[in-house]
Amino acid sequence: TSCACQQGSLDLLQEQTRRRLLDCLSSRKEEPQPRCVSTIAWSCAKLQVTNTELLSVVTDAALQWLTLFKPFELANVLWGMAKLQLGLVDGFFSSAHDYIIEHTASFSTRTLSMVAWAFATMRFKSSRGLMYKMANAFTSGLQDEGSVKPVTVTKMVWALATARVNVRKETLLNMADAAVGVLRAFK
Repeated sequence: TSCACQQGSLDLLQEQTRRRLLDCLSSRKEEPQPRCVSTIAWSCAKLQVTNTELLSVVTDAALQWLTLFKPFELANVLWGMAKLQLGLVDGFFSSAHDYIIEHTASFSTRTLSMVAWAFATMRFKSSRGLMYKMANAFTSGLQDEGSVKPVTVTKMVWALATARVNVRKETLLNMADAAVGVLRAFK
C-alpha cells in the first residue's frame, strides 16, 4: 500500500504540474516560467517519467518560451527530451536547432556538449551544420574557459562521432588537447 500511495502522489503531482503549465501557457497575465519547464523536463528524464500528457504540455511550453531560456535551461530541456526518447519533440528540436544556430556564441562548452549530445541521441536528421558550428564554438570556448570537465569533452566527441560530423583537423586537435589536459580526472 505504501508503494501505491506514493504512485498516487506522483500521479497527482504530475497532473497538478500539467494543469499549472497549461494555466501559464493560456494566461497572458502570468510571467512565462522557462526555468520551471527546464527543471520539469530534466526531472522527468532523471526519474524516467513518461507521462505523455505532461510531457506534451512541457514540450508546448518549451516551444512557446524557446527564446526566453538561458542556454543551460534550454540544454536541460533538450537533454531531458532526448533522454526520454518519446517522439513528441520533433517540432521543438527543429525550432531549437534554428535558435541555437543563431545563438551558439552564448553557449558555454558544458552547455554545447549537452546540446550536441541531445541532438545526436535524437538522431536529428538536419543537425550536421549545427553540430559543426557547435564543435567550432566548443573549441573556442575551451581556449577561453580554460579547464573543462572530462564529461564535457566526452559528450562532445561522442555526439560528433554519433552524428558522423567531420570537423576540421584543428578542431579535433583542440578537443584532444583538452582531453589530455584533464586526463587524470577521467574515470
